[in-house]
Amino acid sequence: MKTKLPPLINDDDARMHCLVPGVGKAFAAAMLKERASRRFKNVEDAKIRLKKRKDLKNVNHCVKQFRYSCDHE
Repeated sequence: MKTKLPPLINDDDARMHCLVPGVGKAFAAAMLKERASRRFKNVEDAKIRLKKRKDLKNVNHCVKQFRYSCDHE
């Protein structure tokens, strides 16, 4: 199976998210927890929702590296 990078923020698992530079296990877990309540609409939505977590670093940089549902080919 071919891995497509960057990963989809709303569809891929934590293992795939951790392939993104700057995203570790804690950041990936926070993204999965947040998207469980509601899918991310876009980069801005992800920034706003993840910045509420004071323990996450480099949110702006990290969320820009993902593909969103609207980016599907």
